[in-house]
This record gives sequence, structure tokens and C-alpha cells, in this order.
Amino acid sequence: MEQQTLRASVVLQHADMPRRGLTLLHTTRCTAAGPGRLVTFTSYVINEGTEPLARGRLVPMSLSNADMTQLRYIKLPSLDELTVGALAANSYVKWESHYKVTHRDVASGGPLISAMAATAVAQDGTELRDEADVVLEMAAEGDGA
Repeated sequence: MEQQTLRASVVLQHADMPRRGLTLLHTTRCTAAGPGRLVTFTSYVINEGTEPLARGRLVPMSLSNADMTQLRYIKLPSLDELTVGALAANSYVKWESHYKVTHRDVASGGPLISAMAATAVAQDGTELRDEADVVLEMAAEGDGA
């Protein structure tokens, strides 16, 4: 087998060149939850770039249990609340959504999965997107951190 040499190329970015960075952080404080537990999911859409972004938006993708049952948040911001006009450089927007764990979720035998996406448009018209999931283990009654 012939040996190949890898070549790395470095692109230097000048300080006056814009840097783009759309990041979605989707999290919850607990790692497991049992029936009756109210779970709060917190989503941060972060502009880590050096230029403002337009039409920033949090997009709920799905909420399901191990049976792949499509579930509904008991509280989710409205479509208008999930959309921001502009997202300044080095800033973020935070949203919370809530779900109450049921006996059926625990009986499904696996985790609860909350999937979200973030979208925005850069100044040159480039569409940016990031996705993140929270995987929450199900616990027997009385358990759950």
C-alpha cells in the first residue's frame, strides 16, 4: 500500500473579516425524570459571530418517547415568540419549554428526546442552521435527578 502524505492548508482570517457562528444549546437541569415530573427545557440561540444575524428563530423539531410517540410540550412559546428580528454579534436569546412526564413515557422503556433547531440569515444572505437534542432518561416513580 502506498503511503499518502496529508497536506493541511490554513486559511487566515483577518480581524476585519466577519466571522459567522450560529450555535444552539438545548439543555435541561435533570438527567432522568419519573412520572409527574415537570421538565423544563432551556434553549439558547447564540450568535458567536462578529456580524449581526437576521431572522433568528428557534424551531421545535420533535418531542418523542422510546415508542416514537409524538408528544406535545405543555408550554411552548408561540411562533411569534420563537422568532427574533435580529441577533446582534456575540449575543443570545433564551427560551423555555415544558413537558410533564407520564407513566406511558416511562413504560415505553427508553428515553424522552426533545429535538430543536436554530436558523438565521447572515448579512450576505447565507442561511445558517444548527440542531441539538436533549436525551432524558426515564426513571421509576420517585426517581429522577
